[in-house]
Amino acid sequence: MNRPKRPKRWQLDLFIFLMIVLMILLMQADLSSSSETFAEIAWCVLTLVGMGMWVRDNWAALEHEEQQRRRRRRAPDWDGASGSRTIPLTPTQRRFLAATQAHTHTEDAE
Repeated sequence: MNRPKRPKRWQLDLFIFLMIVLMILLMQADLSSSSETFAEIAWCVLTLVGMGMWVRDNWAALEHEEQQRRRRRRAPDWDGASGSRTIPLTPTQRRFLAATQAHTHTEDAE
């Protein structure tokens, strides 16, 4: 069974929850001002390192998800079922498209 790759977002949710719990514990601890500063810096570093590790572990799944999203966006809608364009083009938009297409064709000929 070859399941599609998907990022494990639950790990990110769990990590954020644990970091919030750690922050609450640090706020309730009776620390000196220098220790508190060190703890806040350590908390920031832990957050950045943890997020970086999650991205590194899920990089392939994130790329796969992005490729799938781009393929869906590029796929032609032959039957017009998506309804992406419900408002007709204005005359200005029609002239712009015609000029763009004419310019593209003249560049291709050269």
